[in-house]
Amino acid sequence: MSLRRHRLVTARQTAGHSQESLAESLGVERSTIQRWEAGETTPRAWYHPRLAAVLGLGPDELHALLHEPASPKLVLARPSVGVDHVEQVRHSLHDVIADGAGSATLDEWELTVTRHGAATKDRPAVLLLDDVAADVAGLHRSMVRHRSLSGLRRLTRVAAHLSGLMCLTLIKLDERQAFRRWARTARVAAGEVDDAVTLSWVLAQEAYGHFYSGDLAEAVTVARHAQAVVPGTPCVGAVLAAALEARAQAALDRADETRHALRHAEHLLSTIDVDVSTPSAFAYDEAQFRFHESNALTHLGDTRAAWTAQDRALELVAPQDFMDRAFTRLDRAMCLATDGDASGAASYALDTVLCLSEAERHGIINGRAREVIETVPRRHRAVAPVRELRDLLRLPSGIEGS
Repeated sequence: MSLRRHRLVTARQTAGHSQESLAESLGVERSTIQRWEAGETTPRAWYHPRLAAVLGLGPDELHALLHEPASPKLVLARPSVGVDHVEQVRHSLHDVIADGAGSATLDEWELTVTRHGAATKDRPAVLLLDDVAADVAGLHRSMVRHRSLSGLRRLTRVAAHLSGLMCLTLIKLDERQAFRRWARTARVAAGEVDDAVTLSWVLAQEAYGHFYSGDLAEAVTVARHAQAVVPGTPCVGAVLAAALEARAQAALDRADETRHALRHAEHLLSTIDVDVSTPSAFAYDEAQFRFHESNALTHLGDTRAAWTAQDRALELVAPQDFMDRAFTRLDRAMCLATDGDASGAASYALDTVLCLSEAERHGIINGRAREVIETVPRRHRAVAPVRELRDLLRLPSGIEGS
């Protein structure tokens, strides 16, 4: 079949674009470009400025290309239909369906967010990263095509949640600059939908990142903002933010502020109505609170109270939630080190890390294990368990932390 818009094809080729690269530049499928060039459809008006810019054309030149007289089609007596052709047909059908962006498509995107939220509890961040990134790219294409304002608002909320999950994933990988960029995108998306509960959750993820980046004052500020945007509204973002504030305050050695934030988090936990049957980044339960309580008390040096919180957290945490379990155990190792049991602390931390795959411990878990070594007095860092832990973490001899 001969193409009907010959000049449009020539303009694309002159600009140095394949159908795939032009589609990527515009945020559409390749099949959409094929239909434009075949004269089957005409680009909608909102694509015109970007299309003209990419092709290096003026508005009038683009208009002329899009409205050139149709060329006759060559009909083949025996068309060759292969897998590639069938896939092109499927893409064309998919685009037509997706352009309508019905409720089924929107529901599927929201289910995708739910699945990723659950995956954060049992899937290593280094493996989850590509999955979330692929869906972010797909969501971008859906948002570009979407026409309904109400549907676009739902997709923007999905964008806020996916961006927040990307932020969380990058935090776990200790990618500090990348996490900050995604945090900004998540905030913008949450602001666009004007949804305080979503914004609170997004800000809580950001506070989490600032805490693990060592920017404790900023963690407190953002955590308080996450609570302030939902005054009187029980939600996951608010309770998570209160617990994170407690951890940051404790790391700043502010005992009164820490205990106040812990009491507030526990109160909020008693008021939220969230299904916690499946652990998720979008849920918050007592197991998480006890871990956060343990971490705050560990930072304050209140090892007896921290130990009690750790016992309860380890009793409640789901078996597949390797990260919360590992961090709770590493808090216990920190308590042992604080109480003067250097060998016991290193052995406990070593056992904890050895139970994880390399993918599972990649990022902030390894960072927390290094902190255990740093807590051990220098005169005890030559004991065998400390050396083994240092070797496992691939720390150079004589350099116990960073």
